[in-house]
Amino acid sequence: MASSLIHCNTCNLQVAAYAKTCADCGAKLRKGTLRKVGFWLLATPFALLTLPAFVEGFSVGSALLSPEQTKERHEYEDRFKLAWTRVSAVKSGIRDPKTFALESVHVTRADVVCIEYSARNGFGGMNRESIVVDGTQPYPSTDNDSRFFRMWNELCAGQESWNFTDRVKSSL
Repeated sequence: MASSLIHCNTCNLQVAAYAKTCADCGAKLRKGTLRKVGFWLLATPFALLTLPAFVEGFSVGSALLSPEQTKERHEYEDRFKLAWTRVSAVKSGIRDPKTFALESVHVTRADVVCIEYSARNGFGGMNRESIVVDGTQPYPSTDNDSRFFRMWNELCAGQESWNFTDRVKSSL
């Protein structure tokens, strides 16, 4: 099978069309520039017209969802951000953040964040802790008072909630 030849623009030597540089002078070979420019001149307007609809439909999904579904999706994303923010704050506030292991995080309809986690204590052992965050007020189980247990039972236990454990774990 014979390969096509092109001329080097620098030394005019014939070289194989698939070569990237001239074998004689080492110059870079420019080939197919007109074909590439023509392709992009035709493809760019098409891409500019179709890409926004494609991205909108698949990244946000609002073009494919009803207004109610779009609202629910935004509320879900807002609750995820709330869960992630609260878990990140808990993690950064412990003695050894590298040992933080999230066990569960749920957000209730009232936007109360219920977190269970493990972390290394000052003696090298692992402690299992829980915390209820109602608005900006945290109620940690480390207080060991009836207030935490009352808040957990009232605001977390048995409440309808969204479980963001896996999603938050993968984004920490």
